[in-house]
Parts: sequence; structure tokens; C-alpha cells
Amino acid sequence: MGQTLLRILKIICYVALGALLAGFAVLALLGVLDICPRLDEGGISCVSPVFEVIASIAMAIVLLSVFMGLPALSAGSSFWHSISCGDGASDDCK
Repeated sequence: MGQTLLRILKIICYVALGALLAGFAVLALLGVLDICPRLDEGGISCVSPVFEVIASIAMAIVLLSVFMGLPALSAGSSFWHSISCGDGASDDCK
């Protein structure tokens, strides 16, 4: 039971890490390609409504991570777990 719970938590942490990295990547990509020229002060204006929705979701993920820390905390724990379990020698890595 304990191992199953740890595996579920590990999957949740990896999903949070992926969502956090995707949020930052999408915002960076939209800014660099000048699709959404205004991403400052929480205001988003893009060339089309579809890109505004995508940018709003990415901005929500990033702002949740910055102000609440929950996605960043779980993403950091999955990153730390992947680093510490790289050699597979630890008993906690199974």
C-alpha cells in the first residue's frame, strides 16, 4: 500500500514538473514569436483568441507556481527524486 501511494505521488510530481516547464516554455515561445506581444502585469493580448486562451492557461500555471509554490514544490521534489535516484542504489528509489 505504501509503495503504491509513493508511486502515485511520484507520477503526480512528474506531471507537475511537466506542466510547470510547459507553462514557462509556452509563455517564452509566445513572447519570442511575437504572437502575444503583451504579457506584462497579468494582462494578455494576442493576435487571436485561441492564443489568448493558451497564454492564459500558461500564465495561470506560472502564477500559481510563483505565488502558491505548490506546483513548483511538487516539481522540485520530482526533480530531486530523479537526481538522487539516478544510480538506483537507494532503497527509496524502487
